[in-house]
Amino acid sequence: MGCPNLGDWAYSRWYPCHAGFARIARRGIREHAARCRFEGAALDDIETAVGEALANAVEHGHHPEKGVTVKARELGNGIVIEIHDSGPGFEGDLRHRNRMLLTPRGYGIRLMTMLMDVVEFTDGGRCVRLTKYL
Repeated sequence: MGCPNLGDWAYSRWYPCHAGFARIARRGIREHAARCRFEGAALDDIETAVGEALANAVEHGHHPEKGVTVKARELGNGIVIEIHDSGPGFEGDLRHRNRMLLTPRGYGIRLMTMLMDVVEFTDGGRCVRLTKYL
């Protein structure tokens, strides 16, 4: 099924589902966000949130024969970024889990929601859509 299509993607890349490629993907999104008029702390927020989403995709969505797709497009007043993996996904809304149930490594989704304006999960958790407004 995949992520719902929002239209033309100015940035669309496929990466192997391997942690070594996360740095390259984060840097590519940061550069694209800079072209979309983001700067300073907002760029750092975007790069960090994308890094968390990629880490989740690699750890939980790892599929040996498939990779991770990273897309971004400019909105009139911001940017939308999608990270899609081919893993098993998850059930329910992880953003509202009890804090005590999360391990010290389990704060990635919470961090994404703190850094971005909108965080959405689709395709059974295999797609995360991150939106940041200028």
